[in-house]
Parts: sequence; structure tokens; C-alpha cells
Amino acid sequence: MGELLLAQAAGCSVYMMASSQERLSLIRQCGIQAVDRTAFPQLSFCPERYRAEEEYKRQYQESENAFLNFVAQQTNCRGVSIFVDFIGRPVFRVSLKSLSRPGVITTAGWKEGMDLAVVRALECMNWHTHVHTHYARYAEGIEAVDYAEKHGWLPRVEDHMFGWEEIPTLAHEHSSGKLTSFFPLYKVNAA
Repeated sequence: MGELLLAQAAGCSVYMMASSQERLSLIRQCGIQAVDRTAFPQLSFCPERYRAEEEYKRQYQESENAFLNFVAQQTNCRGVSIFVDFIGRPVFRVSLKSLSRPGVITTAGWKEGMDLAVVRALECMNWHTHVHTHYARYAEGIEAVDYAEKHGWLPRVEDHMFGWEEIPTLAHEHSSGKLTSFFPLYKVNAA
């Protein structure tokens, strides 16, 4: 979200996708154009299922086409200039397809998969730039926190802090969508 707020401050048109009403509301409160992920219910690409299951393939293509049509409407058919992807494999295919020419896809983290496949020749012909990063050095992090404090960007701290033994519960609640926080907390030592 910080990246989008910086882009917005620089005059860019920014969008952020989420599936929970709480996150969509937060996105709107920040002045970012919220995209409801539930409008594209089958937009989770699995190459194995795509090859093996005709119904899955049909449903996926419907959601992918709906998303690409949405992008075309929002960008006057130009595509996305910069796509920030923190999910990975399930959305990587459609993210690449939605990019402009030239376009940048930046990825960090691997919430749903670290292994990403590309056809390098197509990426070259489309003038796509891939930037894989995992944020910053320590000193840059300190600067970022200072900036966040000055601009009111610090995240809301959750009321509940998971104990070390509750990490499986945290993981389950996060993966099932029950936990909607961007920043769930857990403690290593009970002391």
C-alpha cells in the first residue's frame, strides 16, 4: 500500500485489489481505487489443473477475460504500466497479460508461490521489465519508518498477538481469509 500511496502522491492513477470488505474499505479510505477481487472468482491459475480439467480451464478463462476487460476499460486499452504483485503463481499469468508495452512487473514475497514461469521471448517482445525485490537495507528501512510516521502511514496494531504455539492457527486463519489484517503479530517468547 505504501508503494501505491507514493505513486498516487506522484500523480499516478493507482488501483489495489482485495477480497474482504474491510480491506476494500481501508483502500478506499486511503484514496486508492479499490478493485473487488470477488468479481473475478476463478482468477487463480494452476497450470496442472488448467491442462487436466476442462471445467476449471473454462472458469479460469472467464475470470481472466473479465479481469483483462476491466483493465482495458480502466486504461483506455493501454494496459497497466506497473503491476505490483505480492501473490505469485496464481495471478502471475494474468498480471503479465495485463501489462502495457512497455510495462513493469515488480514482485516481492511469495504468498502463493515462488516458482514463476515466463516465455522470455514474449517478455522481450512486449518490452516487459521484471523487478524482483524484497524491500530495503536496514538504513533504508529506518528512513521508511520515519517517513511513515511523518505521513500517518503506520499500520494499525492488532489487539490480539498470537503466541508461538498459535502460529499454525495464525497461518490457517490467514489462508482461509478469516484473518484480514495486513500485519498479524506473534510473539516468540512469552516473557
